[in-house]
Amino acid sequence: MADFDRRTFLIFSGAAVAKAAGTWATVEPGPWLDLGLPHQAAASITTGLNSLDPARTRTEAVFLTYRSRSALDAHDLDVATTYARSALDAARRTGAARCVGLAEQLLTHFKTHIRHPPVRDLLEYSAAPSQRGYA
Repeated sequence: MADFDRRTFLIFSGAAVAKAAGTWATVEPGPWLDLGLPHQAAASITTGLNSLDPARTRTEAVFLTYRSRSALDAHDLDVATTYARSALDAARRTGAARCVGLAEQLLTHFKTHIRHPPVRDLLEYSAAPSQRGYA
């Protein structure tokens, strides 16, 4: 019951914040992921990416990272690896330490699935010197 109460509180709190702050608050996927609700996070991410100003490349990189995490949390490894590669590329294009760090932190969650070929390819791709900006 305590978990349900916490979830209920967070969801209703989020709704109150969204109402006060406008629509941007309604697409924040982090709370859904923290609550273990990847499908709700995915819906928020899609809404956020669709309404995002193209000039906000760092925000896009963060949302792509969340998109990958939500697919991973939903146990969809193929989709998660595709999104992770896009997130990593976007983060590295920005050069922003927060974006790159978030994307690289995401990669650590894939290591338990190293036997899955797309995961292995993703981890090899992320470690390649040309992908790290060193070549």
